[in-house]
Amino acid sequence: MGYNRGNVWSVSNFTGAALIISGIRIAVVTVIGIATVAAFIDAGGLGTIILRESIKNYTEKILVGGILTASLATLFDVALSNVEKALLPWQRANVEQDVDVD
Repeated sequence: MGYNRGNVWSVSNFTGAALIISGIRIAVVTVIGIATVAAFIDAGGLGTIILRESIKNYTEKILVGGILTASLATLFDVALSNVEKALLPWQRANVEQDVDVD
């Protein structure tokens, strides 16, 4: 009866694990976006190629910079999503049970 160390660790800490990992995922993707916009205030970052080439009207380099930045953010989002699925197998089991096949 009651809590012991095993119960506290297995229940209390893993209850919010999905929210914590999702928050980290959102934060990483947001930082990539902010690092791109930082070039517009001369702070360097991922957007320097976009800003430099927009002044010279090099459309190809602007597109390459935008595509690379978007693909970097997508790569990190997918990778952290897979980490979330690997660390939280019970979340995946709940989703599979909720699917209703007619």
